[in-house]
Formats: sequence, C-alpha cells, structure tokens
Amino acid sequence: MNLCYNLRDPCEPLFQMERTDSFKVYLKDPGILTHMLGRETASATESGNTYVNEGAVVESCISQAFVSNGYRIHFYSKPNSSLKMDFVISYKGRLTALETRSGKTKISRSLLMPTSGDYKVERGIKIADGPVGADEHGILHLPLFAPCFFDIPRIETATSRTPRK
Repeated sequence: MNLCYNLRDPCEPLFQMERTDSFKVYLKDPGILTHMLGRETASATESGNTYVNEGAVVESCISQAFVSNGYRIHFYSKPNSSLKMDFVISYKGRLTALETRSGKTKISRSLLMPTSGDYKVERGIKIADGPVGADEHGILHLPLFAPCFFDIPRIETATSRTPRK
C-alpha cells in the first residue's frame, strides 16, 4: 500500500505539513485493484477505457509511479471547499500540484487556485489522456504515463525520514 497524507497547508517542508489522521491508501498493484473493483472494471480496463470508476485505477498507477521514483506523495483538500489537489510533491525544487483526469471532463479548476493567491504552490500539472503542452494559465498538460519518467527528487525522498508504522 502507498499512503498519501493530506496536508494541513500545501507548503514546504511537506512532511511537516502532514495530517496523520487524514490519508488515502493506494494499492501498489493495479491488477489487484482492478480485480477488487469487479468484472466490469476489468473488462473496461482491458479494452483501454480509462473512464471507469472515476479514475481509481489511474490514480493508483500514478501514485505507484511517484513512489517508485522516490517521491513521498501527499494530497490537499481544503476544508469546507471544493479545492482539492490529487497529489502535491516537490518536483525539481518547486512545490507542484498535480491533478489526474481519467474521465472526459478535462477542466482543471482546482489547479488554477493553488498557483495563484495565498498558496505557495509554484506549478500545476494536469495528467490526462490528452495532448502535451501548456495552457493559457501556465498549467502543464502531460500524458497518463508521464509520472513514470519524473526525475528522482532532490529535496525530499521517501527515505529522507523514517516511515510511519
């Protein structure tokens, strides 16, 4: 299992902002997750349909790609708000919010707020089944497989502190 801790505030150092009472659990093996989600999900995944189950399989795969590359994964969900960041990492020395989109809705509203205003997030990346590029708001759009190729982190790694038990 990969634990993805909610942050009290999306700012560095991330490990000091972790809320240990609020976390997501991602399975390391997307095959097991797909099996647990049932026959319909397995059939859809096999046929290349990434739009099933609101992206549970896609988010699980992306979390594993980050963890395999040495990232400690976090998310942010602002209380009493619709603002949420699927993943928050330190990428190339910059605090980065990532949104995963497996469905047909490609709007990235939750990436617009953190990169402006009072938040310390410096960059927004949307990971989706779509073209590569940057939009008019500076949000970088990358394909679903992109997290597999993110550089090894230089600031905070999964081994930079003792994991919780």
